[in-house]
Amino acid sequence: FTAISNNQLQSINHSNKIPQEKNEISQERLKIEEKKYKLEVKKDGLEEKEQVVEEENQQIQIQTNDLKMLCESDNINDPAAQEFILALKE
Repeated sequence: FTAISNNQLQSINHSNKIPQEKNEISQERLKIEEKKYKLEVKKDGLEEKEQVVEEENQQIQIQTNDLKMLCESDNINDPAAQEFILALKE
């Protein structure tokens, strides 16, 4: 009788370990998903910053081209040249 009781007790203990192990695995998966989410948020933020930098670079390129055109212009009284000079002063 004692042997049967021991076997049943071991079976019950083993049965209790399975849900515990499943719970631990689920917790680890949740931690991994949280890390993935944080990385995605970080990546999105970096992509937005890269886009802003790209837009600023394009604006600088446009201003540089305008400045080159102004330097090459012989007529300083040209309305476009005066407009550009005023924009630079701002």
